[in-house]
Amino acid sequence: MGQEDNVIRDPAALPVNLRYLCARHPSVADICRRIGINRQQFNKYLAGASLPSPRNLARICGFFGLEPNDLYLPRHDFAALTEMRAGSLLSAMAQHANPQSRDPAASVELERYCGVYQTYQYAPYAKSSILVGLCQISRRGEQFLSKYVEVTEDETTTRRLNRPMYGLVTLEGGFLYILDRRAGENPSYSLTVLFPNRGVKVGRVTGMTLSISQHLSGAPYAANIVYEKLAGTTQLLAAARRMRLYDRNTPAVSDEIKHIITNRIREGQHVLSHYFI
Repeated sequence: MGQEDNVIRDPAALPVNLRYLCARHPSVADICRRIGINRQQFNKYLAGASLPSPRNLARICGFFGLEPNDLYLPRHDFAALTEMRAGSLLSAMAQHANPQSRDPAASVELERYCGVYQTYQYAPYAKSSILVGLCQISRRGEQFLSKYVEVTEDETTTRRLNRPMYGLVTLEGGFLYILDRRAGENPSYSLTVLFPNRGVKVGRVTGMTLSISQHLSGAPYAANIVYEKLAGTTQLLAAARRMRLYDRNTPAVSDEIKHIITNRIREGQHVLSHYFI
């Protein structure tokens, strides 16, 4: 979470991630020709015998559409990031969020939302159950990324399963948009629209999410959602332990949050709308 300069680089990750990228192209020779890097030198990068110079790193990242620090991510995070960016819908959003066309004021405003949030919503697949998850919003270069994690139980083994989603965050018309993608054999998307927080510090942010429930035969659903920003490592560890499904009457979720996330069609309306405080 935070600026690009704060990212911890793991040199051992670069050759692993570079080989992963090359495996998705016809040949290494073609990559070298198109990037303009000597094949022998590139082989040294693949073998981990040497690291690219800043100039060559910029060439490699420009070819693959990455930020320099992306190549130093742990293997699992890197694979998830590249899968996320490979999605056609997210590619379109990435083009829309081109740094050259973005209002600098929007980036300054988005910086306020960087951090880790405890999330609350009613689960579409468990009657009257509240799903508590975690979401991290961070900046990488000129893009703002999200990582959402929820924990569910396997219906056959009662084993707890981590279900991460990775996505892009943008600010349009005063609203915060988070477009997440879950990779795998059956990839799915989730779009969350949040009202802006006008406080000096971002605390609670509310809105609605539209997603696909694999538990409901892949049916789409919409739900009110609350993002509550955390402060400090102690809160983060406690929040991670809180990730699970809760009964709607649980004291672990405040009555105010329960009220906000209740999904209702109000009198005179024919659509589900967010309860705005």
